[in-house]
Amino acid sequence: MLIAKIFKQFNQLGMHDKIFDAGKYFEVIIEENNDPNETISSQVKALSDLRVDDPKNVFLIDHAWTFRPNSARNALRQVDGLRKRLTDMFNTADDPSSSYFFAGDDPSMGADCESSSAGNDQNGDGLTEQSQGAVDDRIMDEIWKYAMTYSVRIRNAEMDEGQIPLWYLVDEFGIRIGHSLQPNAKMVPFLNLSDQMTYSLLFPVQNVSADDIVTRNYVDTQLAKDHPDWFDVLLHPWQPEDNFADRPICHAPKTNEYFMSGRLHDLVPSGEQDAKTNFRKSVDDPNILVCASDLQLIEKLRRISVEETTDPMRADIIWRRDHFNDFRLLAEQNPGALINQFPFEAILTVKDLFAAAVQSFIDAQQNGLNVVQLVDELSLRWAPQWFPLTFNLSMELPQFVAYFQRRAQKNLDNCWIVKPWNLARGMDTHIVSKYIENPLLFRRLDSGNLVKFDLRYIVFVRQLCEPIDIVVFNQFWIRFAIHEYNLRNLDDHFAHLTVHQYGDNKANVYQLRCDEFVGQLCKQYPKLRWPEVQEKINAVIVEVFRVVTKNSPPRGIAPNRQSRAMYGLDLMLHWRDHDDSDALCARPPVDELGAEDVSVAFIEANFMPDCERACQYYGDFADIAFETLFFGKTDPERVTKLSFSQ
Repeated sequence: MLIAKIFKQFNQLGMHDKIFDAGKYFEVIIEENNDPNETISSQVKALSDLRVDDPKNVFLIDHAWTFRPNSARNALRQVDGLRKRLTDMFNTADDPSSSYFFAGDDPSMGADCESSSAGNDQNGDGLTEQSQGAVDDRIMDEIWKYAMTYSVRIRNAEMDEGQIPLWYLVDEFGIRIGHSLQPNAKMVPFLNLSDQMTYSLLFPVQNVSADDIVTRNYVDTQLAKDHPDWFDVLLHPWQPEDNFADRPICHAPKTNEYFMSGRLHDLVPSGEQDAKTNFRKSVDDPNILVCASDLQLIEKLRRISVEETTDPMRADIIWRRDHFNDFRLLAEQNPGALINQFPFEAILTVKDLFAAAVQSFIDAQQNGLNVVQLVDELSLRWAPQWFPLTFNLSMELPQFVAYFQRRAQKNLDNCWIVKPWNLARGMDTHIVSKYIENPLLFRRLDSGNLVKFDLRYIVFVRQLCEPIDIVVFNQFWIRFAIHEYNLRNLDDHFAHLTVHQYGDNKANVYQLRCDEFVGQLCKQYPKLRWPEVQEKINAVIVEVFRVVTKNSPPRGIAPNRQSRAMYGLDLMLHWRDHDDSDALCARPPVDELGAEDVSVAFIEANFMPDCERACQYYGDFADIAFETLFFGKTDPERVTKLSFSQ
């Protein structure tokens, strides 16, 4: 309450005129030395007494740069003066090993691209293009020590790309405030609604005397408060240690509460209610009532005659994009209906839950040990091989750091991708997964670029009680990256991401029908036999559903007689790992590799996937989907049945 009161008074006193007056109250001390291998230390010293309860002691700090990671490198090339300003801030211009230490009382401490207050200096700084690239690499390595984030979200609104976290750097003064776990100051982002600009506010949390060194807590986060024993791990960017590798790497067991946390509980019919449900409609019936919140497929039905209704309790088929949870009520009031959702299907479609389901699946195979051992301690390989090793950073950050350092000690690839837990296309972050560093690549016929790709398969789920009945649409579609694949610039999302039809690069989206793709891929890899690859893909799809149906809710999807569902499964092909540590050197040339050298990785599953391309390529896709899901048809020319038992 005191801070809120001070902010209110400060807003009245200083924000209207945007007074940046920290220079009157603080002094930056920079200790230089003549040894290029030594760091340059900087501190901020108070010039006068500062009191916690004085609203005049709240200071406005400018933001030097607001950015999103996928546009940061481009901004360094395009925004006038930005590269030079950041090299001066980080001291990265001359020596790649040198850096500022922003010291506190611990002596060992060291938007997009158009949003920058970089000034009018030109980026024509006399550097060659190669030198500029090297400087940019060093900036991108350093920036994460000092960049912070904020989000502007609309209350009760569904998160979209305009509300994802923005990264920002405070100015030269703010960035030199040192760290302490017992800080005397705090710095927070502040949105000024009058000009829609964001600044940071610096204010004391303890009374500060003249000549005191001003410090803040670099890890003053909810994560640190929830896990006070993680401070050494959280401080690793500023106080690096190599001994984390000695710590355990086993995953944290997930409780039932974990699977339910923050999610609406699905209500499942009793066995008696479930037994009374019975869908009586035939594909030839003239008036099938459909209650739909999404019309993408409904409007494209040709062979099936439907009428729309807004009342789900009158409908024969309920086709909803929004979450439905009261399956018990549906069984009571409309036992003759089918719905396109399964209870607890978030286990499949939410990334952190699926990773936890995999852990539960492995744990069951290990007879319920108290720890989940996915990783072999010696080889560092993990199980299952078809799913990239994943850590939940809110629960398993120390294990991830330990595993990362162990891989570094073995000189193994250490590329990881930080993913959203419930959003597509990397819109927010929660979990970290091992990056597939050695994917099959495809030579685009339009640009000639050798690019990464993934495959989208449509899976129809008709029954999740024994025997489990899933059907795969035979045609799939391919999403291609735009830039040549490389592991140098990991922030180049045009090289590392494959879904670009929703952004500004639609003109560079490359599309091939699956039969054309298979033909071209087999030309590029002459020993590749696609039927063998397809068998591996089908086997992985079966394993995915084996995982999510092995355990009872909330650790697994609940079987329900009224439920059917269509999911989009994203998979990648990559060259299998070799048994030796120097796999890249041991692998034969790609033109000698065949299907036996290919592995399949499951990336994610999406509920109600976008089927625009499917309808465009295959005019009867909507009818195939409805006939397969709701009327039990299985046309082997169009779909493949993959039924199995646990």
